[in-house]
Amino acid sequence: MLGIAVIYQVLIDYAVTAPPVQSGQVFVYGMLGLIISMSIYLSYNFSSINKDLERQLVKVKELSEKTIEQERIANKLELERRIIEVEHKRKTKELEEARELQLSLLPKNIPAFQDYEIVPFMKTATEVGGDYYDVLPVKNEKLTLAIGDATGHGVKAGTLVAVIKGLFQELDDTVPLNKALERIHFTLRAMHFHNLYMGLTLLRLDRNYITVSSAGMPPVLIYKKETGMVEELRIRHLPLGGPDNSEFEEQAVETSKGDVILFLTDGLPELFNDKKEILGYEKIKEILSANSEKSPGQIIDSLLEAADEWTLSSPQNDDITLLVIKVN
Repeated sequence: MLGIAVIYQVLIDYAVTAPPVQSGQVFVYGMLGLIISMSIYLSYNFSSINKDLERQLVKVKELSEKTIEQERIANKLELERRIIEVEHKRKTKELEEARELQLSLLPKNIPAFQDYEIVPFMKTATEVGGDYYDVLPVKNEKLTLAIGDATGHGVKAGTLVAVIKGLFQELDDTVPLNKALERIHFTLRAMHFHNLYMGLTLLRLDRNYITVSSAGMPPVLIYKKETGMVEELRIRHLPLGGPDNSEFEEQAVETSKGDVILFLTDGLPELFNDKKEILGYEKIKEILSANSEKSPGQIIDSLLEAADEWTLSSPQNDDITLLVIKVN
């Protein structure tokens, strides 16, 4: 602005143009005013453009930083996903190996013994549990069996089952069952498994009666043909390896033709339906009584059918292990 005013004054001094008060110079002054106005407008517009460009550059920079951060987060999440996937595959493989170990510890079959027909069954849950059943070779005209349930799931429970199998197979069938449980109990205590315990029932079959000793297990259900009733043989004791040092109890029950004896872990009676209700022992007693004339295998099928109807689509969250013995 100052430069234009100086040029205009020089033009007046050298008589190139006349002062603004002289006639005939309106057009020239108008042009000068236009030039001055355009200069002001262009200066203002150029300043606005510069400011707008600066704002756009700031936005571009912010967007670039956000894009880079988003890519960094996405890459981090992808890496974490891959790590979780690898870890999941590793754990799945370990659980499958533990399941195979669990099943390999079970006897392939239980031999026929006198008038007793014996059928075992195990249905594992999606996660490795600690259910277990076993049998000792027949000695002294007696057959000794075991059914158990380790606390918890996974590899640790499977390890405890392996230890129990080793201890059970070392038993002599001349040792009373309550003393056998006592021996296993104190061996586990000495091994310091830390919050791993074992529920275990031992049963010994003789010609006209069975002997039972148990710790931390559900009651034995006995259908008596003579009365048509299902009786409970319940022995209360904490699981093996726990703090309880009290003596273990042993009970004997006479058997007659047509009697059915059901040993089980808590997987079946504690099945949940979609209303979060458990199947319970009373329902199992009803099924056992209604199917008592059938073979042990058919009784197991009836129990499993009732379990499927009860749970519908609810997942099985624990192993189901059954041992059905019928006196023929």
